[in-house]
Amino acid sequence: MQPHYRLLEPVFGRVEAGQSTAVFSVVTEAEALVKPIREGRSDIIARIEALLRHRHASVVPVNRIIARRAAHIRARTGLSLTDALIVATAVESRCEALVGNDSRWAQRVTDIPYVHLDDVART
Repeated sequence: MQPHYRLLEPVFGRVEAGQSTAVFSVVTEAEALVKPIREGRSDIIARIEALLRHRHASVVPVNRIIARRAAHIRARTGLSLTDALIVATAVESRCEALVGNDSRWAQRVTDIPYVHLDDVART
């Protein structure tokens, strides 16, 4: 995420100002914490936790509706279950778009507009 931080600054600014809401899947939370936990980076863990606790952010747990949507997405796209759960969370949460940097998602996700950060960086 670091190389694309400048692209995300306006998004985070809108969230901090209360102009937008950030929605994260609990799966995203788990994935974001793996590397800093492995590396013992308590500073990064604290930054992630602060972002997820922000008053204009929410972490959505997986429920049966999201699980069912993820199954359909996975069956149709071949995404991994974790990826399909993240996409399903965004769809079921009625997000305007899903932001990420996975080229497979950019090619396969049609349920919600997908903002591929590498594509944005090239423009």
